[in-house]
Amino acid sequence: YSTSAVEGVKNICVNYKGFVNDLKVGDKILIDDGDIAINVEEKHIRYLLCRIENSGVIKKRKSINVPGVEIKLPSLTERDIELFGEVSNDYNPVHFDGEYASKTMFKKRIAHGMLVGSLFSKVFGMDLPGEGAIYVTQTLRFRRPVFLGDEIKAEVTVKELDKEKNRAYFDCVAYNQEGERVVVGEACMMPPRGK
Repeated sequence: YSTSAVEGVKNICVNYKGFVNDLKVGDKILIDDGDIAINVEEKHIRYLLCRIENSGVIKKRKSINVPGVEIKLPSLTERDIELFGEVSNDYNPVHFDGEYASKTMFKKRIAHGMLVGSLFSKVFGMDLPGEGAIYVTQTLRFRRPVFLGDEIKAEVTVKELDKEKNRAYFDCVAYNQEGERVVVGEACMMPPRGK
């Protein structure tokens, strides 16, 4: 679900999908582990008009006011690929053999996808949340190939904070020099307590 609720507001719109036929006017929805109850007052094709039953405040996902952090890789070099190959033991010829790569759909050598994905690790471990933070989960989707000489910017933005469970959730995006998204994903981190 997603909501437009903010502190002090008693009526909200709830966007929903997947259970259109399961809800009707008068139903009660429990969210945030039952801390908040909302009543369905109107049902429309793509949303419900609901009333907050108690005085709780609904969390807004993806909209908290915390700045993001980015790291830039000025230019992807031969040495970067060699070092990542040594560490990962991934010597796939599409990364190392120009003749082989010329016969692929990419027509030339490409960087390891995980080399680009690993840039997020630096941001999390050194900047946001920073030293002492522990990776919990990371998803990645490789949208475009990255070539030798590409300039990569990896950016993370806070998506949600769960202080009770000590978890921070992030959107992760890596761009090339053309501003195209090459890697996208989400991460969950366990920040040091009190940070």
